[in-house]
Amino acid sequence: MFAIHAIPAPEPGDDSPHPWLAGVHEIDAEVCQELHGHDDFLDSLDSLVGRLRGSVHAAQAAWVAVEADAVLGYIWARSPLREDRDAADFDLAVRGGARRRGVGTALLDAATAALAADGRTTWLTWAFAPGRSAEGPDAIPAASGTGAVDGRHPAAAFLRRHGFSLEQVEQPSTLTVDAATLARADDLGATAASVAEDDYELLGWTGRTPSELADGMADLHARMSTDVPMATELAEPQVWDAERLRVAEDRTVELGYHWVTTAARHRATGVMAAYTTLQWPGHHPDGVWQEDTLVHADHRGHRLGLWTKAANLRRLVADNPDAARIHTWNAAENTHMLAINDALGFRPTGLEGTWRRRASRPPPELSRGGRPDRPRGQWGGGRSGRGRSRVRPARAPRTGPRTGAGRPPSRHGSPGRSVGTCHPASRW
Repeated sequence: MFAIHAIPAPEPGDDSPHPWLAGVHEIDAEVCQELHGHDDFLDSLDSLVGRLRGSVHAAQAAWVAVEADAVLGYIWARSPLREDRDAADFDLAVRGGARRRGVGTALLDAATAALAADGRTTWLTWAFAPGRSAEGPDAIPAASGTGAVDGRHPAAAFLRRHGFSLEQVEQPSTLTVDAATLARADDLGATAASVAEDDYELLGWTGRTPSELADGMADLHARMSTDVPMATELAEPQVWDAERLRVAEDRTVELGYHWVTTAARHRATGVMAAYTTLQWPGHHPDGVWQEDTLVHADHRGHRLGLWTKAANLRRLVADNPDAARIHTWNAAENTHMLAINDALGFRPTGLEGTWRRRASRPPPELSRGGRPDRPRGQWGGGRSGRGRSRVRPARAPRTGPRTGAGRPPSRHGSPGRSVGTCHPASRW
């Protein structure tokens, strides 16, 4: 019989991974290969230790199902500490050989009970499925009005059984980085420049934002929570300033990630009008994911999205010559960004559903393993202390940023994980 345990939060100054955390890493590796056939979304063990510490903006906690010292599955929750203080998002994954034993249900019950006790009564996750938008009697339409998933898929079936509703559908896509891709991007960038460059200038940098641009970039980051397609009421608007941006970037560096940014600035006013960011883990530089891409609402119609993205591809290969693939996620209704990605050569790899559940009754009792235990020190006095998460179903494995992706922005870090989903985890 398995039992549910919380993974203890790392002590200050202690970077050694708990044995259960090593089990989480092994499950992630298994699920990434099972779902995607690659490990581009696999966090390093060191990064998992750092994530579990949480940050000033988000508490993080993890529970595992253990049997005879073997980790059968886990659930990893992230609780925002500024906006959305009544919500949490999570990833859930179970080893292939341990599915259909109630492991996923027990983990979900343990986490939601502890989170509800901490005032978190809305839970979000994302679940990957192969193929395109579902049709027919088994299709589950998203509340956003665009896209549907197959209700027979194990992740969807698991989530529906546990009271989750499908809020939005995203399209994950991948771009192969090669000479043909770069030539195509150069041509597209030149066309976009012919429209934009009289009124705008391109700026680019590696890593942290230059201090003289921090205020303008903070405004654009705040707009990522209001200006991109997002399912109704999935997240509150975020307040950003230069200090919050610096904390976010320091956190990303701390966890071993690198990134390049290209932005467009309006020549007449000096307003930062658009930006795009590509990010990769230091331990695996060939797998890159597209972080934010945003055009200020007052500066649309000048091809700034395409211009910045094409230029940032060149910056990427200059800073990271090992880059081989770029992964992105876009809301199904974000037809403009999808068209840009299609022109650049991105190809769809499946669907990802955004699922939500609101507590409508007291926290559930654990299905197995006794009472849920909360990791010590994760919330301090109730809540102390990015990206987003996903669900890998208890019976299927699982999987980022917000290129108008539509996920509630967990900001700075990689996209996140889910039920039966493997992809970059939010790191705030």
